[in-house]
Amino acid sequence: MSDQRPSNAAQLASPSYRLAALDQDFLLSESMRGARFLMEYEKAEDALRAWG
Repeated sequence: MSDQRPSNAAQLASPSYRLAALDQDFLLSESMRGARFLMEYEKAEDALRAWG
């Protein structure tokens, strides 16, 4: 009895399989523009809080 599983290479190669936080195409998409703005704002706020 052979226990061969189908290859999941196509799934692993799919852009939708990438972790969203590491998917540059997703992060730079138009739909993520607001999230990028919020992250830029929070980055500056974080630096100001660290400064005092």
